[in-house]
Amino acid sequence: MNPRTIETLFGAADVPEQQCWYAHAALPGFPDERRFVLLDLEPYRPLAWLQSLDDTSVCFPLARPACFALDYPSPPAEALFGFPAPDALLLNMVVFESADDSSGKAQPHTKAPLCFDPASMRFAQWILSSDNAFSRAAAVERETMRIPLPAVAMAGAA
Repeated sequence: MNPRTIETLFGAADVPEQQCWYAHAALPGFPDERRFVLLDLEPYRPLAWLQSLDDTSVCFPLARPACFALDYPSPPAEALFGFPAPDALLLNMVVFESADDSSGKAQPHTKAPLCFDPASMRFAQWILSSDNAFSRAAAVERETMRIPLPAVAMAGAA
C-alpha cells in the first residue's frame, strides 16, 4: 500500500495506511479525533508523538512507562476494547511543566495511560482506579526526565 502524505505538527510526513491507529473511544476533550498516527522522531526520543490525522494541531507526546520507572499491572484489554489483546502496549501521555520553559522537564500522566493493540491498530485510554495501583522505583519518585522539545511544539503551545 502506498503511503500518503499528511501534515503533522512537525511538517509533512509520508504515512502508510497500515500505520494509522484508531481511538476505540474518543479521548476526553477531543470528541472528534479518532484517527491518529504514531510518529517516532529520533531527535525527540524517548518520546513518540500521537498525531491526529484530522487536526494537525492535535499531537500528544507519549513515552513508555519504563522511561519514568513506572510498572503497571497488565492492562484490562478485554474491558477496554471488548476483545482480548494479548500484545497490548502501554504508553503514558507526557506533561511538560511549562510551555514557556524550554528546559524539557516532563512528567508522565500516570493515572491514564494509553493502551495500544497492534493486532487491531486501536488504542484506548485506561483510567486507573485506586484498585489498579502502579509502582514507581523509589529512586525516581520525585524526579523528572529531560526531553528535547521540538521548537514547533513550543511555538504552538498556548
